[in-house]
Amino acid sequence: MSATKRRMNSMSTHTAREGGQVMSALRFLNSQDEFDRAIAGGRLSADPTSPLYAGHYMYMGTRDNGESLFKHTITRQYLSKAGR
Repeated sequence: MSATKRRMNSMSTHTAREGGQVMSALRFLNSQDEFDRAIAGGRLSADPTSPLYAGHYMYMGTRDNGESLFKHTITRQYLSKAGR
């Protein structure tokens, strides 16, 4: 993928639904960077034995307020702001 296309993808926005409610527009940033930030901030873990192991979550986008959303790959539940 070209650098221009990656930049365009990272700036794309759309309106999404969470639990049937319309959320604010989401931006799609570099998912690896967002996972790294979530691990560094304690929302997710790099430890495969942790219930917050990053490998069990998918990046769903970043809200306008800067909050990145992660969804569990099996339960489909969103990670809370506190990470628990």
